[in-house]
Amino acid sequence: MEVPITGVVGVLGGSRAEVAIQVRRLGDPDNLRPDALEVRADLFEEPSEGLRMLDQLQGRFPVIFTVRLPGHGGHFHGEESVRAEVYREALRRGAALLDAEYDSGAARSLTEEGAPLIASFHDFRQGLESSGIERIEREMAALRPRALKIVPTAVRQADGLETLRWVARASRSGPGTLSAPARIAFAMGEAGIPSRVLSLAWGSAWTYGSLGEAVAPGQLTVRELKGLYRAGALGRSTRILGVVGRLQTRSVLAYLLNRAFGAHGIDAVSMPFQVERIEEIRPLAEALPIERFCVAPPFREDALRLADEVEPAVQACGRADALAVRAERRPAWLSAQRTESEEISTLAEALPDCGRNEFERAAAVARATIEFLQFTGQHADDSEFRRYLDSWADWHEAVQP
Repeated sequence: MEVPITGVVGVLGGSRAEVAIQVRRLGDPDNLRPDALEVRADLFEEPSEGLRMLDQLQGRFPVIFTVRLPGHGGHFHGEESVRAEVYREALRRGAALLDAEYDSGAARSLTEEGAPLIASFHDFRQGLESSGIERIEREMAALRPRALKIVPTAVRQADGLETLRWVARASRSGPGTLSAPARIAFAMGEAGIPSRVLSLAWGSAWTYGSLGEAVAPGQLTVRELKGLYRAGALGRSTRILGVVGRLQTRSVLAYLLNRAFGAHGIDAVSMPFQVERIEEIRPLAEALPIERFCVAPPFREDALRLADEVEPAVQACGRADALAVRAERRPAWLSAQRTESEEISTLAEALPDCGRNEFERAAAVARATIEFLQFTGQHADDSEFRRYLDSWADWHEAVQP
């Protein structure tokens, strides 16, 4: 089934002050602006304010209208009959799609009326195995919606991979066909960030980004998805340089490398992979086009144990700060490596402000320079990465008034 929305969807909702900031974001340059919007009426002070927002947005963006229930992360506490009527009014005011929980009374009423429904499922506690996703898919499909959306929480990296595999299995090309509804899937949580970045490349009709504070765990901003990760330009063969560790959402090393990839026109992306055990990365290396992992503390000693190949000099150091994936070997073959400088390898990942002292700034620039050379074979001057580091705060802040 054809859907009128693709790309990165920005989320609108919150207090009047928060919404005012979000609306200002809609004036960002084209390459940082959302492709469509979701009006989360349950996050407004009153759902009627969400309806009035539709009037303001008419003709500017295609809009998904949502009144989310508490069990799926929402704040609407009224009767289902009232919620269904709010959805109907949204449709009259120009909403392109209506998002409702697939097992709710509102979803059943709307689909019986032929409304353009997104049947959605959210689990804020855990991931889903393939069989669980397929069961929910069958139950959703009975509604004959325009789109199916499944969003669990990634407790481990494999949970995000399952969502990518599900959207990739759709028997369609493009965001939807006459024979099958569009699919949207990724995983919430810090461990789900890679699935958010890669979901479009794997076949998801769209992904979501915040226009202010995140409204779901692990949610990136529209600005990050479009400007930093270039999510809409990534493909299944885009080369990946992973940063592995117990990381914050925003990795300074991934930030610096992505700025350089974009500036040099390289089809590659760097992203953080939040793990609890180093063993989580092997399935990633086998499923994704990852060529290299930068290993952050506390996993550098564990990286030696996991590696299939360790040079004597690296073994003598007792730890590795990178694992190269040898593409010619399958299953994935991991080769332990070290950067040139002991001082550089002590870099603290995801510094809060990237400016606590000059050593940390120099270490971040030096590590990025080395990793860029190792990954691309191209040299990038230190001054380029220092320039990117100077603008880190602009990207690091989720809200820019």
